[in-house]
Amino acid sequence: MAGHDWRVYVLDPPESQRVMVAERDDVRGELTRARGPAHLLPDLVGLPLLALLLWWATGWGLRPLSRLAAAIRQRDPTTCSHW
Repeated sequence: MAGHDWRVYVLDPPESQRVMVAERDDVRGELTRARGPAHLLPDLVGLPLLALLLWWATGWGLRPLSRLAAAIRQRDPTTCSHW
């Protein structure tokens, strides 16, 4: 239409009315370029923080197992008594 390329999305459910939405391709490109970096910033900050949180939580959760392993290493291998 009017010399522009358009992106058209169609939702055609079997038991309802068809819905069509159109967007000019050049306007979509401008919005993507203008808002793209702002949408990436939370990911660039959040993903390293999430990795640190997972590393800490895993270490915290495995701490009892590490204590048990250390206690077993300290035991005399020739005795079968309790701690």
